[in-house]
Amino acid sequence: MQTDIKKLPQSQVSISITVEAEEYQKYLDAAARHIQEHIEIKGFRKGHASLPDVIKQVGMMPIYEQAIQRIIPAFFLQASKENNLETVGSPDVKVEKLAPGNPIVFTVTTALLPTVTLPDFEKIKVEKKTIEVAAEKVDAVLVDIQKGRAKEAVVDEVADKTHKVVVDMHMKKDGVPVEGGDAHDYGIYLDEDHYVPGMTAQLIGVKKGDTKEFHLKFPDDHYQKHLAGKEVDFNVTVKDVFKRELSPLDDEFAKSLGRESMEKLRELIHNNMYEETAQKEKQRYEVALLDALIAKTTFGDLPEVIVKAEKEKMIFELKRSLERAGIPLETYLADLKKTEEDLRAEWTSEAEKRAKAALFSRQFAKEQHIEVTPEEIEKEKNLIRENYKNEPPEGFEERLQDPGVTQSIATIVQNRKVMEEVKKRVSA
Repeated sequence: MQTDIKKLPQSQVSISITVEAEEYQKYLDAAARHIQEHIEIKGFRKGHASLPDVIKQVGMMPIYEQAIQRIIPAFFLQASKENNLETVGSPDVKVEKLAPGNPIVFTVTTALLPTVTLPDFEKIKVEKKTIEVAAEKVDAVLVDIQKGRAKEAVVDEVADKTHKVVVDMHMKKDGVPVEGGDAHDYGIYLDEDHYVPGMTAQLIGVKKGDTKEFHLKFPDDHYQKHLAGKEVDFNVTVKDVFKRELSPLDDEFAKSLGRESMEKLRELIHNNMYEETAQKEKQRYEVALLDALIAKTTFGDLPEVIVKAEKEKMIFELKRSLERAGIPLETYLADLKKTEEDLRAEWTSEAEKRAKAALFSRQFAKEQHIEVTPEEIEKEKNLIRENYKNEPPEGFEERLQDPGVTQSIATIVQNRKVMEEVKKRVSA
């Protein structure tokens, strides 16, 4: 086999590969046997004709055309290994010469993983924040629990901040019903502020049977992106007004929750909040650390195929997020007045950042010989099984054993191991 490699822009190469007849003969033999087993040869039962009879019947070119399907990937892989080429994506293949008894010549154009030069870790500094849980935050959680366990009774009263109202609600935007904007028997606590800003203020003073219309602007950072920053019209009918009776926050209250005293209940809440805060700080620190590392790492030209793959992952993640919120992608895009291609174009910078993060992790793992064992992959799969133990989706186990899924799990575990090792090398 002979190869001629030419470097192209954007971390691409063109590889011209020449394979001599004696090198590809075994693939011809395998192709001839395959044809022998799958076609009818006059005078023979299927699969019983000799190879010369098969060649006489079909000619050599169909055998070459069958064999080339294996010749190209086999010799492309060999050429990549011999020349230390780390390719990525699907290559573009062009057969230049294909004639019986002669060398086969084909050209492969493919993207290469870009070079990655890791930074000096001693010069990377990322601040770690102190983890604290103020007593006031524990108090707030206790009050929320107290409200959640309140006794409620329907009353014939005008609603104020001490009440809960149950309503039927309909939302429209520009006169068109909002997807998922109808709510029936929806409870609203008038002393809480986690609803759309202004919602509770509009309901102060209502009573059972009242219907009220008003419009509110959703926050710019609202989790439902198709409503974020938008003016929405509300039509609300009050079905009931409830008075709430709150239990005192004492030891008896704590015992009703399985704790021996209020002190122990506060301790439990504090510990849980500390763990949650610590987890959020860990995530924030790791994102900040990765950003700092990427900024100081030197990358070769990013192939378009890598950036494009990241964009497709981002589209998939968006669809999953919208599905959980019950919002079709088409509705989301229509509200934004954008197409999927618009999003892909806007996401170029973020996709490049994600690609660089993956390349950094891969290079660090390679240099530090960080590998993932089958046992670690199986442990991760068991955690996934545990999360779905009650209602596993159809075909769950089959998908879990898919080679692509297994590779994705291995990458997740490797990235986790890389991050833990990196954190040991970076100054706070």
